[in-house]
Amino acid sequence: MKRVVLVLVVMSTLPVRASAPTLPEAWQNWQYLNPIEVEQTTESRLARVPLTKEVFGHTLESFDDIRVTNQDFEEVPFQLLATAKQQNRTWLGGELKEVSFVPGEYTQLVVDAGESTAFHNRIALELEVSEFFAWVEIAAGDDGKTWRILREHAPIYRFPTEGVSSFTLSYPDTSARWLRLRILEGDQPLQVRECRVAREQIDRPRFFDWPLGLTLLPPESDYKTGNSIWEVDAEVGTIPVSAVRFEADQPVFHRPIRVSASRDGKNWREVAWGDIYRYPSASEEKDGEKQASSMRVEFPAARGRHWRVTVLNRSDARSKGAGASKPRTATADKSAIQRTSGCLSVHGSGLK
Repeated sequence: MKRVVLVLVVMSTLPVRASAPTLPEAWQNWQYLNPIEVEQTTESRLARVPLTKEVFGHTLESFDDIRVTNQDFEEVPFQLLATAKQQNRTWLGGELKEVSFVPGEYTQLVVDAGESTAFHNRIALELEVSEFFAWVEIAAGDDGKTWRILREHAPIYRFPTEGVSSFTLSYPDTSARWLRLRILEGDQPLQVRECRVAREQIDRPRFFDWPLGLTLLPPESDYKTGNSIWEVDAEVGTIPVSAVRFEADQPVFHRPIRVSASRDGKNWREVAWGDIYRYPSASEEKDGEKQASSMRVEFPAARGRHWRVTVLNRSDARSKGAGASKPRTATADKSAIQRTSGCLSVHGSGLK
């Protein structure tokens, strides 16, 4: 058996729906209500309920105008829960012991993470490069001679024209003292100035997908750079968005992206940049296929009615024919993204 609880939200411009129950006199100035069903119990307990898109659309950003009542319109105490992504990175050192080059193949780095048995899962490189992209193979060893591969491909890049770069690589937790990195670019040896090893711990909140139909703008909208731009009017500007996810058919690709938000569709602010990618993998499997991928970009919660995702195609072909829903990222390496779909994600108070 279930009982109904009502969430009431102040709205001075919209009338209560005709289908809504008649409100007592004390609640006549509350212009929106939303029913919530919770399981009936024989004892008092806490019930956790995600807020709907409609509630977000009617409430203030501060949520100060939300009240909860029982079916008799008696107020019920409540607490709004909003969990944010927690990220802590501890630098542990790291000493570059070897830099070698195999023409046509790779530049190899051997790094001493230190005698400590502390686990680590990040390494940051400082390279003397300008315009640059390469995949990196990461392996670990206990003696600096015998290696086990942790990641077959991890991207590093610097695109100064677009103002984006990434030289920090992640890999599965390991306590191995030695790391071997092969930067899979064999045209010329790379100059590596420094490297640092770290342990990063991430506590991710629960995400709720918010499907929206992103529209791919015509090429003329950014003809100078060849970028692909996706936009959507979410019709609601109060929902906190904290991630963008894309889907693509290509087996191998990489592209940086930018995520922007706007309240009016004219004045845009950048809320995140990142990249997505996919590559064949002999050791990693996803959906029954031997591949590894990163198809989501996370960022501190941001709000906006209008959302824009810019895919930085660079010299690669434009993304083609795609259906999408909310800001997230996509990447491709010297191949077009033939079909792409994206979805915004929210967290905190929840969304359903």
